[in-house]
Amino acid sequence: MYEIDTNHITKDTIILASKSPRRRELMELIGLPFAVLTVDTDEDLPDIIGAEQTVSLLSRRKAEAVYDLLSRRAGAGGNFLGGNIIIGADTVVWNGEIYGKPTDYDDAYRMLRSLSGRRHEVWTGITVLRGNMRVTEAVRTDVYFRELSDYEIERYIRECPPYDKAGGYAIQERAAIFADRVDGDFYNVIGLPVSRLWHILHDRFGVT
Repeated sequence: MYEIDTNHITKDTIILASKSPRRRELMELIGLPFAVLTVDTDEDLPDIIGAEQTVSLLSRRKAEAVYDLLSRRAGAGGNFLGGNIIIGADTVVWNGEIYGKPTDYDDAYRMLRSLSGRRHEVWTGITVLRGNMRVTEAVRTDVYFRELSDYEIERYIRECPPYDKAGGYAIQERAAIFADRVDGDFYNVIGLPVSRLWHILHDRFGVT
């Protein structure tokens, strides 16, 4: 279930704080009803932090922004549903530097060319919060790309626009032909470590 009207969020709602349609699809694999509510957040970060710290911090910001929105609604006469479980997530590719979403064609080409024939890391941070309880974890998956030709990269960017994808590719789509091997949670590369998220919801928050 996808819902952006806070008037329809009840006290038992699980809220996904992400605009990503891919994360929404992965949430459905868990088999729990959920709503989607997002707030624009500050993504400026110190240059000195690495991928694990980056996704952890950004996932917390996303979850806390939704929590703060519901809190403000309470101050404006709305109902603050402090018992809601809110999930924030953020994904980056690490290849000696952080690769987020490419800004243009040249940036996407640069990313894919540098990933060619190499191992890179995909990190997703997940934050789950309910009231004052907050759990943040970062999950890493290693992806091995075969050598890519210039033609393959150019065609991929032209036919599969990568501008909303960390690292400039979607492994669940045509970029599947680029990856020789994946070590770790495959769903983490798409944007949400489904198994780890379920364990947090079940073990730490009592979701069944």
